[in-house]
Amino acid sequence: MRSLIFPLSIIFTSTSILHGTLIDELETTVANLRNKSQILYGNTSAGRTFNQWDLELQDRLEYPGADKQKLSQISQLWLEYYECCVKVLKNLVEDQMPNEIILVLEGAMATLTCSLCLPPDHRDQLQWMYSPTVEDLSFSALEESPRSVLRGGDLSMFHVRKELAGAYQCRLGQSAGAVQILHVANPPFNYTVVKPYTATGPYVAASASLSHGLQVETAWGEWSECSRCDQVGRRRRYGICTVKLTGMSNASDTEGMDIFRSFPKGIPCESEYLPEHIKRNVSTLGRTNEIMIGLCKVPCKENVIFEARSDSGRVLERANNSAGEYSLLQRLPPQPPLPNNDIVFVKLSESLTIKCPGTTLRDMPLTWRVGTKEVIPLSLDHESNGRVYVDAMDSIVITAVQYSDADLYSCWTGPDLAGRVKVCVWRPLWPWFRRIVMFAIALILIVICNAMAPRE
Repeated sequence: MRSLIFPLSIIFTSTSILHGTLIDELETTVANLRNKSQILYGNTSAGRTFNQWDLELQDRLEYPGADKQKLSQISQLWLEYYECCVKVLKNLVEDQMPNEIILVLEGAMATLTCSLCLPPDHRDQLQWMYSPTVEDLSFSALEESPRSVLRGGDLSMFHVRKELAGAYQCRLGQSAGAVQILHVANPPFNYTVVKPYTATGPYVAASASLSHGLQVETAWGEWSECSRCDQVGRRRRYGICTVKLTGMSNASDTEGMDIFRSFPKGIPCESEYLPEHIKRNVSTLGRTNEIMIGLCKVPCKENVIFEARSDSGRVLERANNSAGEYSLLQRLPPQPPLPNNDIVFVKLSESLTIKCPGTTLRDMPLTWRVGTKEVIPLSLDHESNGRVYVDAMDSIVITAVQYSDADLYSCWTGPDLAGRVKVCVWRPLWPWFRRIVMFAIALILIVICNAMAPRE
């Protein structure tokens, strides 16, 4: 029962405010924030949305002065902070932040949401902590990674690998957010491909009720970006089989029910912390994770133009950010890592799964190219009679490798190259070598026999 007791020991100690209770802190903050933006900046009209790197500059652009558009933006940030504090105050569980267990398929994207409310003037002080071990929490500052992006306090990790599993927690000064335990599922994955109700099935599995007020259901993530713009493209989202407490339960703690109160969002069916008697339930055993594939069509984004103006309003400088041009007065946005390259050696007739080795820091279905030719999944499956196909996670699966499969495979997200995989097909030489040796031995024996044969 160690896995059932452990979460309860960390939940009620790691998420509280070190000085004063969390409720007292939030109530004081909410009281101080009421109408603060209006007192500071007045009723400014809503303006355009600024890029986050525009507001992070430590130069004259960071100070609003008499710019009503920037004043409106700052006022909106304080309003969002106030609304966040009110929401957190209502959702507290026994004076604690609600903790969470997250399951992610290896190679997918994981987003960890910071449960703390971030004041606009202290956002740069937010820090994410990481503990590789969950049973014995030992948090340390999370190291920067080219595959991770911090957006508005939330941590997005792309192309997740097994070594990223562990416990995460965001901190701001003396405040600590909820503990988020990240599980990374290893292939082969057990999932079902489903479609939206606007398309022809199969559809999402229905929720099922268990005993003691528990329910097994599919917890859906957000849709990814559309793979194309101004054309029909694909989008995807992941549904994780989850068991959660939806009603009152009179079960004793020994039956493992308190863990569901500690994790109100539920526990993934594949999590090691799900009680064994629930894992063995028929409704849980027969349920898989789901991947929903849908069609989409979105307009291409308009060019984002940055302008630097004088006090009189005259344009001093203009930069087209959408074309990769930035002013010296701007902070560059996060740059994606360089494309990763890989080489794979595979035997003839063996099976092979080609996965994209890199990422462009965008949650978007991949597009593959073989050489310079773009891969169309339906055509690839049809032309190869099912021998080669693209699965729901955008990996190319070859059931029986042929010599013609040796090529350079590149994966793309939109117009950006994520990685390349060079496939080399070889055939073991031992069978041929064995035949040559056997033939040589037979030839030598024949020669010896002929030499030893009696002559007339």
